[in-house]
Amino acid sequence: MEKEFTPIYFNDNFTGLKQNLKKYFSKNTPQKIAVICDTNTLENCYTKIADLPFLKDAEIIEVEPGEGSKNIEIVNHIWENLLELSFTKADLIINLGGGMICDLGGFVSSTYKRGCRFVHIPTSYLAMVDASIGGKQGINLLKAKNQIGVINPQEASFICPEFLDTLPERELKAGFAETLKHGLIANSSIWQKAALNFNSLSNLDVLKKSIEVKQAIVNDDPFEKGARKKLNFGHTIGHTLENVDGNGLLHGEAVAWGMLIEAFFSTEIGNLEKDEFERISSLITANFGKPKINIDTTLQLIKADKKNTSDLINFTFLNSIGNATYDNLLELELVESLLKKFNQLA
Repeated sequence: MEKEFTPIYFNDNFTGLKQNLKKYFSKNTPQKIAVICDTNTLENCYTKIADLPFLKDAEIIEVEPGEGSKNIEIVNHIWENLLELSFTKADLIINLGGGMICDLGGFVSSTYKRGCRFVHIPTSYLAMVDASIGGKQGINLLKAKNQIGVINPQEASFICPEFLDTLPERELKAGFAETLKHGLIANSSIWQKAALNFNSLSNLDVLKKSIEVKQAIVNDDPFEKGARKKLNFGHTIGHTLENVDGNGLLHGEAVAWGMLIEAFFSTEIGNLEKDEFERISSLITANFGKPKINIDTTLQLIKADKKNTSDLINFTFLNSIGNATYDNLLELELVESLLKKFNQLA
């Protein structure tokens, strides 16, 4: 029997967050609690909830910030910590942080003793609309993104936009890319809000709408057999750009460029009208700039994408703003040709 995906608690501020956490833990009390966080979230975010009584004896497991911590060595270190603490399946892990912590902590929780209890408290915009929603938990392998993982839903996610005040402007802006994606694949009104005022994406109402898009898709297709593949828009190319040494891109920035390129592909060989591509291009380049693709490196990395079938590269394309199609399989030679054509755009 498939697991049902779990509730999302929206909280206007830290007071509301703490009240919801108290209610939740009064009904779901574990014997032990561990908090997985990174150096930044320990300093800037854990202090917002540290006075909760059930966290008085919580174990803090701290890792270094950044994607470099999302690997099997760090996972093994955390597993060993949990074992030394005599953690059981009935105990609970709180993943407090951005997308990396949600992915890493979710994977640790899902695999330790074949799965123990865990919740997400995302502290970045990207984590709120993406990593903490949908049950995907995973780590990287070499330079390939999220190659090792499971689909296993957390008990709950707690969303509190006040955490966004702790973020650098660049990281907040990068997080908007996933909400742009939700607008492009399923909700044109989100896209229209972004086109009118890009910074409006930090509004709680837009944040909720973005999460609702992902949650609705995930609920219909939790194990990515069909429509959930729409959520991969921008990620086939985006993951390659993120993993190129020297690019120095945040995940959201790489996805924004990935969406730009895959929207171009959608126009060249799909159904997206050229004027809609121009609107997409105008908004993304105005806020993230325009990439110049190293084609050889991109092709080398894209061959390892986990969505591929045989020698074919699997893309999600746009039919229009607000409507996407999945399982578009392209030969590598065609991808190379399209990338060269994209690089020639003015």
